Amino acid sequence: MCLFESNSTLVMAGDSVTDVGRVRPVAENRKEDLGRGYPAVVDALLTACRPDLQMRIINTGVSGNTSRDLLERWDEDVLAHHPDYVSCMIGVNDIWRQFDNPHLHHRHVDYETFLKNYEQMISRTVPQVKAMLVISCCYIEPNHDEPFRAMVDQYNEGARELCDKYGAIYVDAMAEFDKGMEYYHPCFYTWDHVHPQLGGHMVIAKAFLKAAGISLDD
Repeated sequence: MCLFESNSTLVMAGDSVTDVGRVRPVAENRKEDLGRGYPAVVDALLTACRPDLQMRIINTGVSGNTSRDLLERWDEDVLAHHPDYVSCMIGVNDIWRQFDNPHLHHRHVDYETFLKNYEQMISRTVPQVKAMLVISCCYIEPNHDEPFRAMVDQYNEGARELCDKYGAIYVDAMAEFDKGMEYYHPCFYTWDHVHPQLGGHMVIAKAFLKAAGISLDD
């Protein structure tokens, strides 16, 4: 059953994986305004597969954001649009800064702080919308024991538990990449394990639409 109702507004928030060259200040489904990532793919697939929905999609992703950054702009960039639905994909920079800037502790977002930040966003948003979808952050690497991937798994499990607690919908994009990596090397999807090329954004979009009750399977 499709989650979305006709003539509704979906705000998609996140970091660079959501941003991907969107226009400023507000990117919505007009020409190339949504950028070159999964929000644009979601919009294109809905246009092709469910034209009856007439969805308005707004992309408010900002490259480099952590959950701390996103929480600070949540009211202005998400709730101020009065969305019917909200999606959020955040967390990979919370982890990444601990690896690429290990001495800059003020830029790190540890697991407990990440959970507190996400809980504030989810708990405040769920009562105001028809549904909130939380997309797992992704580190496109099949070895679960690799340190970065292990932390991604930990942070994602915490996000999943928050979804269970507050009634948000968890979108397991990481699991979809795991399925794909049974056939493709990670470099097929991404040059740095984090930023996908078009096929990788399609993986995220497919997971998102599947969670919303719109199947793209054969």
